[in-house]
Amino acid sequence: WMLRMYIIAKFVSSISYFAYPVKAYMAVCNVFVFSLSIPIASYFAAKNFVPLYRSFGSVSAYGFLEERSGRWARVYASSCYLLTQVARMGSILYLLALPMNALLGWDIKMIIVLTSVAIIAYSMLGGLKAVIWTEAIQGFILIGGAVVCLCVLMFKMSEGPAQVFQIAITDQKFSLGSFGSSL
Repeated sequence: WMLRMYIIAKFVSSISYFAYPVKAYMAVCNVFVFSLSIPIASYFAAKNFVPLYRSFGSVSAYGFLEERSGRWARVYASSCYLLTQVARMGSILYLLALPMNALLGWDIKMIIVLTSVAIIAYSMLGGLKAVIWTEAIQGFILIGGAVVCLCVLMFKMSEGPAQVFQIAITDQKFSLGSFGSSL
């Protein structure tokens, strides 16, 4: 359960809390399709891939790639992953700093630096175990917060959840966007 929650929590971030709702408000809810698939994908990954990697004596997909295709495959795949994560981390830290700046008045750069130092410190001191536990606890908190927000949104409307769905249908919020071939 901890590994599954860790995988889910890796994809729940300030992007999920700030960027996706704004995008859904401005356009359609297609950004949430990825979020809704995360629990299914994490279950599938924890059930199938983790045992597969362990059966080969590998601790990760990158070690598995090296065993199957050589060192170049591991270096290439891990380099691409690291570049993607650096960009993602920058977005997440910035989106975290924006509300903290609004709430506390602290400088955005200072918030990013302090958050980064704290994350590096607990990761170095506690190792992988600290990272997995922190992500899992964060996942419970963020998902719990999302459920509370959803309940408030649904039941604070004068006509209840039916009104929310009626507004969403009227504004075509359940659309996944255009399936046309035009760019």
